[in-house]
Amino acid sequence: MWIHRIHRSFLTPTATFRSITNLSKHRTCFSTQSPSSSPPPPPFSSSISSCYSSSLRSYFHFISLPPTRGTRQNPSLFSLSSLTTAMPTSDEVKQKILGGEDVQRLNKIFTSNGYDFRLVGGAVRDIFLGRWPKDLDFSTTALPEVTKDLLEKEGIRVVLTGLQHGTVTAVLNKEQYEITTLRLDHSINGVELDEPSYTCDWELDALRRDLTINALSLDFDGNLYDYFNGIEHLQQHKIMFVKNAVLRIQEDYLRILRYFRFHGSVCDRDTFEDSEIEAIKQNVSGLEGVSGERIWMEMGKILLSCRGPSLVQLMFECGVFPHIHLPDVRESHLQILEDVHRHDCNATTLLVCLLGDADQFQELFSHWHFSSAERKQALNIIQHRENPISMVVVEDLLVDKVERETVVQLCKYKQRDDLATHAASFPIPTFPITGKALIASGVKPGKAMGVIMGDLKAKWVNSRFKLSFEELMAQMPPTE
Repeated sequence: MWIHRIHRSFLTPTATFRSITNLSKHRTCFSTQSPSSSPPPPPFSSSISSCYSSSLRSYFHFISLPPTRGTRQNPSLFSLSSLTTAMPTSDEVKQKILGGEDVQRLNKIFTSNGYDFRLVGGAVRDIFLGRWPKDLDFSTTALPEVTKDLLEKEGIRVVLTGLQHGTVTAVLNKEQYEITTLRLDHSINGVELDEPSYTCDWELDALRRDLTINALSLDFDGNLYDYFNGIEHLQQHKIMFVKNAVLRIQEDYLRILRYFRFHGSVCDRDTFEDSEIEAIKQNVSGLEGVSGERIWMEMGKILLSCRGPSLVQLMFECGVFPHIHLPDVRESHLQILEDVHRHDCNATTLLVCLLGDADQFQELFSHWHFSSAERKQALNIIQHRENPISMVVVEDLLVDKVERETVVQLCKYKQRDDLATHAASFPIPTFPITGKALIASGVKPGKAMGVIMGDLKAKWVNSRFKLSFEELMAQMPPTE
């Protein structure tokens, strides 16, 4: 494992990260004493009874940590300047991420009571990619109930919705920060089994992550903890599973799709490792046990990636699609996707490229559970995609109350960005004739009224919406 000090040049275009020390792994132990009075946790002891009260042992499942493993000698110099050309400055990072008042307050609460506290996972990865993290997630050596007590003692609102996973959410100034106790993975397909297994070992906690680039952690002294060469893989544009690809995949088969998704969001080239692809091919059938909602969430992000078509091509070659309810994807669909992908479409439109007809979508809908808006959009595009598209067609669809965004996406699917622009800005006129007006003119409600209304609307549309109320009423057939 390597530790890197973040220099003052951190996250500038010439940023480098030099190892400052080899890790002599120190282990801390959970304490069940009152946080305010307890000293820093003692070194790890193989005797669980010396660390945990009997009441907590009856509630949580703990593990005995393995002996310290050797550390890598003489780590090399890292430069991430090739990963982005628009990195934030070190001052921005300091103030907005680690230097924020709320975040600093959280760090002080834990470290002043003898517990480790680090920023973990995707937030650390995004920092080193020069991206502002969407969420800040933290890990600590404090047990969940200790975490809860520490926060509440400081008057911080606590949400316990993730307690079964060892996660406590702290709410400060309307911002939510997830704080998770170090633990081992204990799940199948992302579903937690039994009780969580807590540990004092940061590397064991990192081992439960899916990918090396997501197993990074960062402390508030600027030390980056990289247990599985995640920084090197970022530099090399590689996506690698942590340690054993087969085991990581079998812990949660959705990780197959996450592999492709992160390849699309992190790498700018097709640099796939044979070992990872082979592990995916061997385990692809496991995707059949993953919920449709989770699959669609990942597939949408894959499709929207700037390298979406090439990723989908590789997924096709790996045999992914028959196992996620897309058994009829063909090479011709992949070519359509490549063509349509250039036109800034949303995920639903790109998915339609992989479907042959409405029946295939309806079958997929029964498994993936799209939103009502996504379903309507997909079916409308499938219905109209084989028909010629023009400005008149675009306006008629809008007047017929097809959702504006659906019409825009249809134009993009047809690779007519000019018409998409028109669809986005066209002021939709209102048909001036109402049922109330027809009744006032002597038309009786019923089927005949519907026929008259349809005939008048057709005349209005053919006039390109120019006929006025009076002109339309003058063309109404006489009533009996």
